[in-house]
Amino acid sequence: MRTVILEGDNILLGRSRFLSFNAPDDWRIFPLGVIDVEAYKVVEGVNWVISGYITLGAIVEGSEVLIRIKISNPYKKLDLNNFLKRRGRRKGIIEIGGHRGAYILKSTRKGLLKSRKLTELTICFYCDKTRRKIEIIIEAEREEDVLKAMDMMLTASCH
Repeated sequence: MRTVILEGDNILLGRSRFLSFNAPDDWRIFPLGVIDVEAYKVVEGVNWVISGYITLGAIVEGSEVLIRIKISNPYKKLDLNNFLKRRGRRKGIIEIGGHRGAYILKSTRKGLLKSRKLTELTICFYCDKTRRKIEIIIEAEREEDVLKAMDMMLTASCH
């Protein structure tokens, strides 16, 4: 296992942290596209992203996994019951980073010409220490890869 620290740069704001998590050594994890840091907050000497997103790609056993992390600074605390009203074939309450969160697992189709069937898992929780809502969306063709990525994200540190 190794610790992956997700950080992003903003030309005006400098370097800020999204979160960190433990990843198995056989997972190759890399950033995809633009990393957007719109705002940050300093908590215990660390700049934490309070508005922004990052997209990661992961390769495990020849399969591809897409992980998107969106962070926002909501006006009010996250209502998990409202979040769980979304469609999904499996839902539940979890604990992540010492916070109560929820997840929804569903099947989806992506692509214009060649539509692919994917499994999508959305994890959502609120960090009261940094006062930010964190949403993690994991997509892969194989459900077992999505569940492995979920286990990895459950080790996340958000403050």
